[in-house]
Amino acid sequence: MIAADNGTRATLNDRARAILKADGAIAPTGIMLGGRELCVGDRVIARRNDRRLDVDNGTRGTITAIRSSGAVVIRTDSGAARTLDPAYAAEHLEHAYALTAHGAQGATVS
Repeated sequence: MIAADNGTRATLNDRARAILKADGAIAPTGIMLGGRELCVGDRVIARRNDRRLDVDNGTRGTITAIRSSGAVVIRTDSGAARTLDPAYAAEHLEHAYALTAHGAQGATVS
């Protein structure tokens, strides 16, 4: 989904997650980081480059695991596994069911 502004994007992300949770497509509970719940199965987007974690601003993926340390493991859309520490995830990881038109630039849609 592509939204015109951040407010609409946030609303669409919340609604999409509620439907996916109800359908069992994402885990019913997860971890609270940065004021948002992240669950196994969630689609996410990185919002800051971090060479140490080998992740770029705009990297999209799906959460495959949440470790007891709070680290979030994602499988990027290119198939690579990345482990994001809790501090990075709290500040720079967002849900990615809906993006703004700006955020969606460069996306390949099939």
